[in-house]
Amino acid sequence: MDDHYDIYEVKDFDTRIAGARLLGRDLTVLLSEYESTRIKILAIINNQINLNIESPLINQIIETHRSYNYEKVYQCLTQIAIGLNED
Repeated sequence: MDDHYDIYEVKDFDTRIAGARLLGRDLTVLLSEYESTRIKILAIINNQINLNIESPLINQIIETHRSYNYEKVYQCLTQIAIGLNED
């Protein structure tokens, strides 16, 4: 069993950001037999990350979850993308 200690040992640990990284890792496992789907999801997330403040996805998340701010949502999407790139 992989305990993901690397996620817990980061400076300024945040459960939402760690959860996003774990989500990316879990998606990688779930999509292991569907590489083209993983690549498409990663492309969508990366596109939204690259749009920065103009990202419809980030703005929708902020609008529907008022306790989240831009930086937190951006960090979470970035961590999902990183997790999707890990083996």
